[in-house]
Amino acid sequence: MFTFEELTEITQRPEFVEDIGDVRQTLVNHRMRQPAHLSAGSADRLAHFAEAVLTSAPAWQPEDRVELCRTAAEVSEVLSTNLRPANAKAFRLRAAVLYELADLPSIAASMLDDSDVSPRLISFFKRSEQFSKLNGSVPLPQLDVSQLSLGEKALLDDAAEYLEVAQNSNSTTLQDVGQRSSVSALAAQVGLGYELGLTATELLAFSTLLRSRMNRLAISRLPASLIPSLRRMSFPLEFLPSQNFALDQGLLDKNIPAWGFAAPTGTGKTYISRLLILDTLESYSDRKVLYIVPRACSH
Repeated sequence: MFTFEELTEITQRPEFVEDIGDVRQTLVNHRMRQPAHLSAGSADRLAHFAEAVLTSAPAWQPEDRVELCRTAAEVSEVLSTNLRPANAKAFRLRAAVLYELADLPSIAASMLDDSDVSPRLISFFKRSEQFSKLNGSVPLPQLDVSQLSLGEKALLDDAAEYLEVAQNSNSTTLQDVGQRSSVSALAAQVGLGYELGLTATELLAFSTLLRSRMNRLAISRLPASLIPSLRRMSFPLEFLPSQNFALDQGLLDKNIPAWGFAAPTGTGKTYISRLLILDTLESYSDRKVLYIVPRACSH
């Protein structure tokens, strides 16, 4: 395991800077459907770096891991395009986990092919189907898991636990969420000595991203009085990183008279606006809110 400072120092070395330059050019070429391949030596060095980040990131502070996890995710994504299909699947999963740890959920959602993991895990990463909106129910049909590895079963158990907490009809505090242990974390300990289909580092990294997502659940971040109305609005189960940042900075703080929030398209500004309107109307029922939005953004 490495410290954040040790791996940051490695990324500043000239040879690493050159390797990462090749990675980013390869990503551009791949997304434009142009041929591109890393050299064998570069691929080997970068694979070791990505493994070091995946192993070490769970012990870092969330704000420290963002940049290094993004770099390791880009490395894993490129390696998945340079390997045989059987090996590429593992690197696509690593890329998805690392992009999540880098607070880039939209890119993470695009990493996995439908055949890489169970459809329920695809939905977990894409925040779709049961993992999309607050609705108070947990419609989880039975899955045939007979052909799945023990490691993937651990991830499925954690996804089900996440959904149970997220759709809870009662308010769930962050402390309650933090006290829950994940199956993937327990499986990571077993994976140190046994083959589970996923490595111990992959399982532990998944456990870390699960804890991060649990800490962004609407049910645990918002006043209980708002939850019934949010269910009727089909509000998302979980705040995206930029939305969560707005909450941390006092979005619903009555002592802050005005707010400005700029973020890229697709990062949840509309839902933040709806939440702010709802909270205002809940506090001042005799008032009305005029919400002006460009026509191109309305729906």
